[in-house]
Amino acid sequence: MPRFSINTTDEYSQPHPVWESDDLSEAWDKLDSLTATLEEAHRPHSSQLEEVIRDLRGQIDEAEAESNVDAIVETLFPGG
Repeated sequence: MPRFSINTTDEYSQPHPVWESDDLSEAWDKLDSLTATLEEAHRPHSSQLEEVIRDLRGQIDEAEAESNVDAIVETLFPGG
């Protein structure tokens, strides 16, 4: 299962992925792209796009937190 995803809801209220990745740098690139799109929009901010951005940022924050914890554990208990 991909670590990062952007989903839409179908007519049956089921989530359907429209973008997925396992790569943190790709997730950051996608987040930057979405944020730029939101900032460049000439109409009022889309609450749906803002929600997608918040969700992806949360996924990235969670992945980075897990990575930090893993690094701390490895520092405290090298090799396992």
